[in-house]
Amino acid sequence: MRRTRRYCHARRLRLAKTILGNWLFKGEREEVEKSIKSGVDFVILPANGEVLPSDKKLGKILQIESAISDVLLRTVNELPVDAVLISEDKENGRGLTWIRLMLIHRFSSLLNKPLLIEVLPDICETDLQQIWEAGISGLLFRRCRTGRIYRSDIAQDDR
Repeated sequence: MRRTRRYCHARRLRLAKTILGNWLFKGEREEVEKSIKSGVDFVILPANGEVLPSDKKLGKILQIESAISDVLLRTVNELPVDAVLISEDKENGRGLTWIRLMLIHRFSSLLNKPLLIEVLPDICETDLQQIWEAGISGLLFRRCRTGRIYRSDIAQDDR
């Protein structure tokens, strides 16, 4: 009986420390309000979504297309977002390509905000090392397409 209570208490503590986020596909204000009511800590917003008021106590990650111009990319540094995400290359099933690595280097050199990269769960060690050396701040492993993201899905650099 005592062991069960400790286990339940430890499990509650672990769940209380879990950081949750939502990947919003439209980025509409109603979508964000639903996320806040559901208790998430951060949202991933599409670049073509609505601008949110900066007084919200919600982490904002801006998803950017890799084809964005350098001028627009530099202006992201002035936006009220906490981080930037480059999504995985959906046309590529082969792993890291040279063009993808060049894009990661370009983003990390022009942005002052933390840069997150979406990767496939089966990424190999060599590709992972190349991505880290490109200067990113974290990886996002996408488990499913529901849009719900857990802290365990994000690997951060401890540098």
